[in-house]
Amino acid sequence: MLTAVYAVLVLSTTCLADWTGLPTVPFTASGGGTFDLAQLNKIVVDTEYADAKDTDGWTLIPPSLRAFAETFAADMAAISPSVPAISVECGKHAAAGQVFLTVANNSDFRDAADRWTSEAYAINVTSTGVVITGASPLGVWWGTRSLLQQAALHDGRIEAGYGIDSPGWGTRGIFVSSLLLFEWVKMQMHPTKKKKQGRTYTDDQVFFLSSARCWPTLLSPGIPD
Repeated sequence: MLTAVYAVLVLSTTCLADWTGLPTVPFTASGGGTFDLAQLNKIVVDTEYADAKDTDGWTLIPPSLRAFAETFAADMAAISPSVPAISVECGKHAAAGQVFLTVANNSDFRDAADRWTSEAYAINVTSTGVVITGASPLGVWWGTRSLLQQAALHDGRIEAGYGIDSPGWGTRGIFVSSLLLFEWVKMQMHPTKKKKQGRTYTDDQVFFLSSARCWPTLLSPGIPD
């Protein structure tokens, strides 16, 4: 299912400086080759932030950085059969063959209204690994969604370079008719970084769906509802 979802992303167009995807990601290639995810042997979570959670959003608190990493590992295996079994461990530094997930502040972590946002992240890709640095664990989560998109689009080979990505607006989602299959729509949302689904029942009543556990991962196959 995930492979089919990500496949539609090839229809997107953007300038050469950006990662093609939904949405596009500002990214500057370094010319340093690619990182082949077939080399990936471990996802490492920064020990200092492993239990951190984003508390700057709405009332429902997303999971910890470590929990996001576990979901990322499961999703990676789902879309990249060639990638070997991936373990998730805590550590302090990135090493060859790893994706390192951490949290830090950055003055460029701002949305379209020039407000700081906890959903922003920076991604740095070299020929030996990837570092995703989020404004919060939720920012890291969106960075993993971008990496999954690129893995699906480019057969697991990620171009080396650097980018900073922030959502344009705090609320992003999809409105659908209640006649459509709920499960199908649910599976379309997390790859494209949506976090809210609106369902119209009458002309003047709209129902917004949030997870009972944690809204960012409601729409990921790695964490059940």
